[in-house]
Amino acid sequence: MNQTRLNGAAASLLILTLILFPGIGLAGSPLTLSEALETALANNPGLNLASANVRSAEIRVASEESDFLPTVSAGLSAAEKYDNGYETVNYRTAQADVTARYNLYSGGVNTASLQSAQKELSAADLDYEQKRQSLFLEVATAYLDVLGSEEILTVMEEDLESARVLLEKIEAMFEAGSRPVTDLYQQQAAVKEAELSLLSARRDLEVSRLKLLTSLGLDEDPGFSVSDPVLKGNRKVQISMDIDELLKGAMANRSDIAAQKERIEAARERVTEAKSGNSVTADLTGSISSVYNSLNDETMWEQFSNDSLAASVGISLTLPLYDARQTQNAVRQAETELITKQTTLSQMKLEIREELGQAFEDYQTAEKSLEVSEARLQWAEKALESVKARYETGAANLVELNDARSEAIGSRYDVVNARYDCLTKALTTEFYQGNIESAIRMLLEGVEKS
Repeated sequence: MNQTRLNGAAASLLILTLILFPGIGLAGSPLTLSEALETALANNPGLNLASANVRSAEIRVASEESDFLPTVSAGLSAAEKYDNGYETVNYRTAQADVTARYNLYSGGVNTASLQSAQKELSAADLDYEQKRQSLFLEVATAYLDVLGSEEILTVMEEDLESARVLLEKIEAMFEAGSRPVTDLYQQQAAVKEAELSLLSARRDLEVSRLKLLTSLGLDEDPGFSVSDPVLKGNRKVQISMDIDELLKGAMANRSDIAAQKERIEAARERVTEAKSGNSVTADLTGSISSVYNSLNDETMWEQFSNDSLAASVGISLTLPLYDARQTQNAVRQAETELITKQTTLSQMKLEIREELGQAFEDYQTAEKSLEVSEARLQWAEKALESVKARYETGAANLVELNDARSEAIGSRYDVVNARYDCLTKALTTEFYQGNIESAIRMLLEGVEKS
């Protein structure tokens, strides 16, 4: 991809982000996932480095293209000379020349070098795209982690408030003599445990926020909060259940696979380039020159423009006879590099097959875990209501009530974790297929993938 195409892609991305990621408000208004992605695209150091690599590859292409242009050089020299012959004579000389050289044939080395550079540029573009895809997953995962931590914090705050309300009731019943002191002590301990759980939830939230800040490329915390109504509730990304279809899509869509294929083609061109070391080189040369000598009667201008003006045009041929096996070694090195690139591609395909297969299994497990957690929560909440009613009538003791309350809180905690884990696993599976950006777009637009 040349600079024009890269600029076009950047413009398209900007239009897309303006549509999907309207206005960002890190400080003052809640940060949505769209805004988080927009911030990361602008600030993430890894993505900026990948962009610099693209520019470096473009410069190399421009350098290789210049090898097809002629070279022109100009020279000017002047001297003061002293002749100590029969009579001492001092005189001045000057010479000016312009020389041009144009390569007619070099065994295809220039063409191979240019094509190699173009393939490396294409690979750099694809590396940038792969880094962008990785950034989408990184930011989405960190963002969902913060959202989940915030929901868990809310659960723990509600649990603490519920424990305190119950403590007040028990204190009143203890004063009235209808509850033993052991219930009072037990509930006081339950309140302390709830306070510790809340403190732990706040710590987890802060760690999640720090991870999100890192993925956004921000070195200072602007004090943002996160909130995305689209992601609240039981939002899902539908994944195909055909693993063979997923693998086929991954091999076709993954930018890193495409980048490695471009590097293989670049390595092939370098083999061709290395073999050209034994080739004849033909250059078209031309020059024009003139000299001036102060001993002559003519003026400098007259000598330069007429009397001493000379020009030449010619072709020079160079045939390497013996280069101390430099070409042979260069070819062997280039062929070894080609084999390495091909082996790397094979290894990448195996790793992708393993990663995608594991991500697919993780997603299926997460879906089942969510289903079980939701069923357990439904049962735990009804059980808690029943035990509460029995406790108020004296038919159940405080141990049974706290056990039921712990079960309900744990179930709510598990549902929150399972919901966001299921969404994260789905996005991870989409990433390994090379579809993370489109999956997030459909998620934010409220469209389920068919």
